[in-house]
Amino acid sequence: MAKIALRYAMSAALLLAAVGAPLAPRAVSAADPVMVQNGIRYACTGIGEEKDDPRWSGFALKLAYAVHPDGALLSGVAARIHDGAGRPVLDVHCEDAPWLMAQLPPGRYSVTAIALGKFTEQARFTVRGGRQSYVVIRFPAEAGR
Repeated sequence: MAKIALRYAMSAALLLAAVGAPLAPRAVSAADPVMVQNGIRYACTGIGEEKDDPRWSGFALKLAYAVHPDGALLSGVAARIHDGAGRPVLDVHCEDAPWLMAQLPPGRYSVTAIALGKFTEQARFTVRGGRQSYVVIRFPAEAGR
């Protein structure tokens, strides 16, 4: 009888741990969730990942934020991407990650990125079908402090 009670107590404890686990905070990793905005799939990631990690190869755009001149990656950047006609298609703040991965359709785009709410950089890029576009936005060294 004691064994049965112990087994039920252990099962209940495991169930409670499993149910409570998703509520615990987690560090940013390659398991970062893929979100959708305006029909565009995107993810903020890049912490602890190699730049050519195959898990992100299916995204049409890899946008990286870095500090000039040393190239250190920078997180906490907000980006607004517009299509070739100037319409906003994605507005994302990657709070804890230096990469924005986005599944944009082929076309021409522009991006405005803002670090620390005061350093603004812009870039234009083209997404072509079948290959990933890699864009690096470089901010002044002061943005990395």
